[in-house]
Amino acid sequence: VVRLGKPFADIRLLDERTIYAGAAALDSQVAKAAAAAGIGGLEFLVGVPGTIGGALVMYAGCYGSETKDVLVEAYAIDRKTGERLILSAE
Repeated sequence: VVRLGKPFADIRLLDERTIYAGAAALDSQVAKAAAAAGIGGLEFLVGVPGTIGGALVMYAGCYGSETKDVLVEAYAIDRKTGERLILSAE
């Protein structure tokens, strides 16, 4: 089991259409932050239990929307090299 600490739960507005959410950010909190910023399309996350990291790994979705539909890119660390990877939605 891997448990990410508070530094990984950061949620912040990058621009008027984009939210950055750390892997430990609760899905419902990301949805609420998006709504407060006037960003639509993330409402379904309120119904997804868990965190953004988990939602990405399990392709979470509900109410006709899925995480893949709103993902711009994700950041990861290569287990062997420690290199930071930027993964596109594709």
